[in-house]
Amino acid sequence: LQQHSSSSNAVLSEHETASRCIINVSSFGGLMRIFDTAYGAGKAATDRMSADMDHEVAKRGIRVYSLWPGVVATEAMKGFAPRAFRDSESPEGLLNGETPLYVGRAVASMCWRQRIAGSKKSERAKGGRVRIVAEHNRQHGITDEYGQAPVSLRSLRYILTSAMSPSTRRRFSWLVPDWCIPWVMVQTFANTSPVFAKEKP
Repeated sequence: LQQHSSSSNAVLSEHETASRCIINVSSFGGLMRIFDTAYGAGKAATDRMSADMDHEVAKRGIRVYSLWPGVVATEAMKGFAPRAFRDSESPEGLLNGETPLYVGRAVASMCWRQRIAGSKKSERAKGGRVRIVAEHNRQHGITDEYGQAPVSLRSLRYILTSAMSPSTRRRFSWLVPDWCIPWVMVQTFANTSPVFAKEKP
């Protein structure tokens, strides 16, 4: 609630006709269990808050998004990442790791596109939704500081190659297409949201 109040007041205090956006950083943890209860609940709440905030402020030309980074190569992540997710040949040392700058470039791109879009109806329909960093950046030709473009965590390439050994991955990962599986399949595989959970007999 504090985040909602602070974000709304900061944006609405500016000139009401300007075209702006609010980007709340969430993650796949809002859909499936990744770390612990507090993490999952916080991310799920961020997604819901973003959707409801967008409904409230869209008439003022403001869009609200929930942004999902992938595996961000922070110092903390590098420290406790399981061995299966380490990649010595990656500049960041993590399998499909996203640099903080890569995520920041997605934020800058989204803000800039919202600014130049103004109040176009085609852009208004895109607010209140989840945006995945890797998918947005691929669509707009954005790379990290090393010229690399990590794939989405719902990409077939990531899903299949993450199950391979490092040596197999180095030899055959290029054969796996970078196709994103449909959201309905993501929800089916995750199946940890209470909305989709089925009662056991």
